Amino acid sequence: MVVNNMTFTHRGKNITVIGVSMKKLKLMGIGVLALLIITLIFHNFYKDKSQEIKSKMGFQLIANDIIQLEGAIMFQIENNWSDPNNVLEKIEDVIESIYITQEVTSKLNILADKDKEVFSRLSSFFEGFPKYSGFPNNKINDKEIQMFEELREDLRVVGWGMNISYSSDWNEFTEKVNKLMDSRYSKTRREHLFRT
Repeated sequence: MVVNNMTFTHRGKNITVIGVSMKKLKLMGIGVLALLIITLIFHNFYKDKSQEIKSKMGFQLIANDIIQLEGAIMFQIENNWSDPNNVLEKIEDVIESIYITQEVTSKLNILADKDKEVFSRLSSFFEGFPKYSGFPNNKINDKEIQMFEELREDLRVVGWGMNISYSSDWNEFTEKVNKLMDSRYSKTRREHLFRT
């Protein structure tokens, strides 16, 4: 066994490592490299899993409720708004799904700031609609009916609705959210409907 003294220079100081064999140095280098590779693999696996969780939560909870909301509005249009409570309940379901998804993904620490902004914008958007009072036979006025009918059109334009193909991809979900936010249903539009 050959033992070498090795000298390294660090910030102008000579550091001498005594009694380290070349074989040990090679093994230590291989060990550090293996640890680095394992860390990178784990990081990529975690990143892929977090993307999968966001996609499934976004699709299975939020998008599914939005699609059901669109269907409920369509049903009310076809039935002369005979039971508007159904639509109001679906709005509440969408808002609840957004909050549940925010809660779970925040606890898993998988939300980037831009993802948090998507959830914030989406919840603010749906909170601007009339709320379900909890009492049966709740009536809505003509302006609210117009608002819901226009919401249905906007949902279908961005790709959310009954009999429309869709995917569970997180990026597609956020793209649809942003398109919906940029639709004619901005906060000022909703406020205008209620003022006039």
